[in-house]
Formats: sequence, C-alpha cells, structure tokens
Amino acid sequence: MLETEDNGYGQPSDVLTDGQEIRGQLSTSSDVDTFVIDIASPGTIEVAFDAPTDSSNDYFTVKLQKSDGTILAAQETGKDVSFSAGVDAPGSYFVVVASDYWSHDSGEYGVTASTSNVVGNTETEDNGFDGSPDVLAD
Repeated sequence: MLETEDNGYGQPSDVLTDGQEIRGQLSTSSDVDTFVIDIASPGTIEVAFDAPTDSSNDYFTVKLQKSDGTILAAQETGKDVSFSAGVDAPGSYFVVVASDYWSHDSGEYGVTASTSNVVGNTETEDNGFDGSPDVLAD
C-alpha cells in the first residue's frame, strides 16, 4: 500500500492497518508524512521502519506520538529500525516520518505498526514531569 496523504503535517493521515506495511516517500526535506493507528485497549505499539538507505547518517526521524503531539518514542536513523512504546489508553496514535534537515533522501521507505494488548514491563508514561509515573514493582 502507498501513502495518499497530502505531504503536509496536519493533513488527514493515512491509516495504518495492524501489521501491514505502507510505503511512503519524502519528496523534499520539509515533507512530513503522518500515519494513524487506532487501538481498542491499552498495550504496546511497535513501529518498524524500512529505510531506503543503509547509512550511519540520520536521514529520517520516525516518531510515535499521541494525538496531542506528545512523543512516546522516536528514532533518528539512516537504516532499518524498530522500536516500541506502551500506551495506557485506547485511541488514535500517530507515526510521523520526517527528513533530517541536513540529510535528505527521497527514496521510498516502508513503515509498519503492530499492536499488542499486553503492556508487560513497557513504560507507558509520556516522558514528561507532569504525567502519572509508571509504578515499579518488586
């Protein structure tokens, strides 16, 4: 599946289907692609990014964030990368792909988001000071 959104931040996002890759392309260094995935219960979202490059240069920034823009997890990369974050509430979450300002590659990338309803030992707070912290257990 290919992205269809209008290559602008805040435009309607393409929907990510759980476990299904969608292909996209950053046409310019200012292009930002956004994708949305909806989850029905708390759990974990894993994001897999298939870069068109295999470089130590960080051509891409890939973020998982809440609908209010709070970043749950992010990676800067020039190669394939996967990361995950715990989410403590059902709702819509966004995967945002942007170009590094200094290094831009317009090759076609792939992004996949997979969900699990198991939180386990995954952090669910949003890395801010004002939120509710996760509880450490023995």
